[in-house]
Amino acid sequence: MLTREILRKMWPHAPQAKIDAICSIAAEEFAYHGITETRVVVQLMANVSHENGAGTIIRENGNYSAQRILQVFGVGKSSARVTEEEAQKLAHNPRALFERVYNLPHSPKLAKDLGNKQPGDGYKYRGGGDLQLTGRGNYERIGELTGHTEIILNPDALADPVISFRVAVAEFVNLRCVPWAKQGNTKKVRALVNGGSNGLAEVEVWVRKWEEALPGVTPAPLAPRGSDTDKAKTITSSNIIRGAVGTVASLATGEGARQASQANVETTTTAISAVADKLQQANDTLQTVSVAKDNATAIIHTVKPFLGLAPESWQTIAAIAVTMAVCCVGFIIYERWQKIHQEGR
Repeated sequence: MLTREILRKMWPHAPQAKIDAICSIAAEEFAYHGITETRVVVQLMANVSHENGAGTIIRENGNYSAQRILQVFGVGKSSARVTEEEAQKLAHNPRALFERVYNLPHSPKLAKDLGNKQPGDGYKYRGGGDLQLTGRGNYERIGELTGHTEIILNPDALADPVISFRVAVAEFVNLRCVPWAKQGNTKKVRALVNGGSNGLAEVEVWVRKWEEALPGVTPAPLAPRGSDTDKAKTITSSNIIRGAVGTVASLATGEGARQASQANVETTTTAISAVADKLQQANDTLQTVSVAKDNATAIIHTVKPFLGLAPESWQTIAAIAVTMAVCCVGFIIYERWQKIHQEGR
């Protein structure tokens, strides 16, 4: 699927040696990892193109302005939560920046996720390679997986384009991106690669470019009803959660029980002259009939025998429904939390 002509067109400023190296091993790497669908290659190469600057970036630079640091690592953008004051001090100081945002003691969550535990790990194991592999733990895991353990002691070994591309493909597969790539779910793939949504807009542009560049790209299958979509949801924005909470509240206050007990009542309005006919038609099924005369109309309440349960029965049903609804809400909240945690939001 990747040819030198296509890659040169997509990466006009990449070194020729890099293009030659990738094209010489791409088919073998895709076959090894079972990548057979072009749309998966589209998602892989879109993320690679963004991360390696269209073939021009080897290691994460980190020579960022204060504004850029806040965009990537600021409060609400990353668990590193860099403040404006800190960003000013870290601007154009890569070593200090990566130790602050990737390592202990200032970024315990991110350091744990990345497997950084020693002084200097944040800078040493900063982003590297075609998919910007980051963190000691990931260098060790992917290095052993690919057989390129040299990147553990010497991360700069990712400057070799063959090693870099092999590591990128292995990481893409190991992050479980392939199933989502088959669906064309760019947002989910980006979340797995990046841990969030940084660079999503740029990757979406690359996806369109790669779809045009690679032959044989077929539309992704439609997601089944109720499946994960690109729409970001918080726990409280879930319609299921809202509906379940509303049900619990209604039942718990007794309103739901009252409504349930009335669910067997059918109310109709009819002309007073037709009341006799209505009564005669319903005679075989009515338990209770009440007629309220108001000039030329009457309201008939028809109680259906098979739903005519006693109020005590409806109270028991309501209690059971409350218990079931609470269990469902708890389960849905747990599932939503897991999804949000996995997407890094």
